[in-house]
Amino acid sequence: MDGKCSKVFCQLRNSIEINSLNDKIKNILKIAFCRTLIKPSNVSFDNQSMSFNYTQSALNLNADYSSIFNDQVRDVESGCSTSIETIPEVQLMDARHLCPKILGTFDLVVTSPPYANRISYVRELRPYMYWLGYLIESTDAGELDCQAIGGT
Repeated sequence: MDGKCSKVFCQLRNSIEINSLNDKIKNILKIAFCRTLIKPSNVSFDNQSMSFNYTQSALNLNADYSSIFNDQVRDVESGCSTSIETIPEVQLMDARHLCPKILGTFDLVVTSPPYANRISYVRELRPYMYWLGYLIESTDAGELDCQAIGGT
């Protein structure tokens, strides 16, 4: 990515982080930011693993990524207007070490299933994880991947 595009993306990311917005609004903006990053990335999500799309045209250095970001914000915001009838409860934990507080009956359980060829979510999402601040140090990605069931 050239310097002009990098500068725009840095400005977008910093504006999300430094403004005193509530967490819900920040999350909407972060989702829109990631969707905007996908546009110039030349990647394909047509199968279980992200791959580079070599048939796609090269990065458009003249694209107005601020405008694309605004369009993505409107699109994500419109998706957020759907009402949720039951408030979901999210429990983030390692299935190898279940916490007693989750015992009981459930209507739905969503998990990250094991795949025959083990998908590395860290590998697939690494750029976004660094851009959004979930990974800071260069060693963070490897450490997180090793914590995954079947990790590398």
